[in-house]
Amino acid sequence: MTGGASALSVRVLGDLTVDGSDLTRLDRKSRSLLQLLALARGRPVSPDALVDALWGDDPPARPGDQLAVLASRLRRELGRDRIERTDGGYRLHTDWLDLAELEAVVVEAERRHAAGEIA
Repeated sequence: MTGGASALSVRVLGDLTVDGSDLTRLDRKSRSLLQLLALARGRPVSPDALVDALWGDDPPARPGDQLAVLASRLRRELGRDRIERTDGGYRLHTDWLDLAELEAVVVEAERRHAAGEIA
């Protein structure tokens, strides 16, 4: 899927999946970048944090360039508008994320429990 015209639904709980995309076309580092960005739930992730997470103590000679290459691969698969480079780093724009939905369910359950609506 390309172009970003369709809704982007991402699952990170369990296996990483994106509705309408075959992530096996992506290399392991690109999939890892996607997962890191999805776990940030729409917040930018700094290049330094991404380099540390992706390469640890053995980063490539030009890590910024390598991040740009990985982001480009994700843009080709998910749509150009889905991976944004900001002053704060890289950010993934999703329409639905299982982790965000889970958090909303937990918050609502906690609210209802505190209000005495559920035991």
